[in-house]
Amino acid sequence: MATLEELLALAEKGELKKPRKRSQNEEHQLQCAEVRYMRGVHGELSHVFFCVPNGQKRTSRQAAWLHEEGMVNGVSDMILLKPNSRHGYLCIENKTKKGKQSAEQKVFQQEVEKHGGKYVIVRSLDEFIEKVESYLNGEL
Repeated sequence: MATLEELLALAEKGELKKPRKRSQNEEHQLQCAEVRYMRGVHGELSHVFFCVPNGQKRTSRQAAWLHEEGMVNGVSDMILLKPNSRHGYLCIENKTKKGKQSAEQKVFQQEVEKHGGKYVIVRSLDEFIEKVESYLNGEL
């Protein structure tokens, strides 16, 4: 471990990495909290609980490439591929307190529900925990 003097010398030379700024994006922070919860409480589901990185900014060329590979607009933020007594899987859409679904997200929700999945919108970690636990207990 480096001493304080050694770290200060490295900082003066510009050789230290700057700490990453914490994101101000509420949906990002919520999604990270959801992942931490699932990994901590339901670690056995870590390989069947995942995000769908659909929302990033990209060039039109990158978007075309991803659409050719099967990217679908409106897919939920998180997916849990674990059936319960009522549904085959759970799709979770994260929204801020004032956030609204896009037209593509509404179509995706209809398709999920038509094909045996459960779709939920969550706006807080507490709501996420409540919905996931209800789903896993077969109550949702």
